[in-house]
Amino acid sequence: MKFRQISIVVGGLVIVGGFLLNNYLASLKKDPEKTGKSNVVPVVMTRSFGSDTVQNWIESTGRLNALKSIQVISEVQGKYLNPGKEFREGQSFNSGEIMVNIAPAEMAMNIRAQKSTYLNALIQLLPDLKLDFPEEASNWEKYIEDFDVMAALSELPEVKNKKLKIFLNSRNIYASYYNLKALEITLAKYQLRAPFDGVVNASTINPGMIIRPGQVLGTFINPDLFELELALPEADMNLVKLGDKVICKNPSNGKEYEGKLIRMADYVDSNTQTSKVFARLQGDDLKEGMYLGVAVLAKALPSAIKISRKLLVGNSEVYLVRDGALDLKKIEVLRLGPEYAIISGLKKGDELLDQSLSGAYQGMKVKTEN
Repeated sequence: MKFRQISIVVGGLVIVGGFLLNNYLASLKKDPEKTGKSNVVPVVMTRSFGSDTVQNWIESTGRLNALKSIQVISEVQGKYLNPGKEFREGQSFNSGEIMVNIAPAEMAMNIRAQKSTYLNALIQLLPDLKLDFPEEASNWEKYIEDFDVMAALSELPEVKNKKLKIFLNSRNIYASYYNLKALEITLAKYQLRAPFDGVVNASTINPGMIIRPGQVLGTFINPDLFELELALPEADMNLVKLGDKVICKNPSNGKEYEGKLIRMADYVDSNTQTSKVFARLQGDDLKEGMYLGVAVLAKALPSAIKISRKLLVGNSEVYLVRDGALDLKKIEVLRLGPEYAIISGLKKGDELLDQSLSGAYQGMKVKTEN
């Protein structure tokens, strides 16, 4: 019994002793001394503003399209004849050269037959002309002598006599003539000629196949002159104008090309908030469909400076260094690029903080690099 009592007493003493020891040790612990702000003054880089004019380059990317590009479409039906030069991708043709030759079947013979009939009508007309209009007869006689059913129709002799015009109309001379001219125009459509020097960019036909009216045969382009289409932010459109210089760069080989703006769209794409502008380029190694990096030399910005976007405080302030301390200055952002900003609102001699400074604040003491 006594042992149990002794154990309780000892346990109580241990608890009390531990509590007192803990309080004693806690009283020995000193609170950490409070320190104020660091006395170290950071050394910063600055940039002096000199009321400069910024050459404003607007950067973008654009896709090349041939300035002269046409779809070759057949207006007639027939078999595609095997020509000396096939209408294939990469094949070049000179202006006026036959690109596609379609068999006209019996049409050519039909036109010659109708020309023979027409010539016969003119011959039968001669006796009446010599009798009633002798002063005009020689012109028509010469026309008949030069008439060739194998050649294209020549223009009819000029007629100023109203009675003669009525007489010719009564014999269907004019109607027959214009019908034959229409047939000649249709016959000419069986030979598709190159409208300019160029190259076939796409082809859908092979010799021997039947071509039908309205069928797209391919695309023909001028490979020497191109148009570059690019989209500029709507906010930048007031900075560019027709004739502005454009520098384009091929990202694959670094080669540069110079051009100028030739057209500007007067609408804004609702999805991208951009407007299309077009530049004209020329170069031997340019190809339709290529994407190029583009820089447009836009309107110069006077009394401005180009800085890193990281220097902006909010959207309208920067830090200046004045009398060894930072001073917030309100500015106007003229143009905001991906990594830079062009601003105005500084005075000549202002020292702009030209680096990012962690923890910067109004009135912060700084030193500048000498």
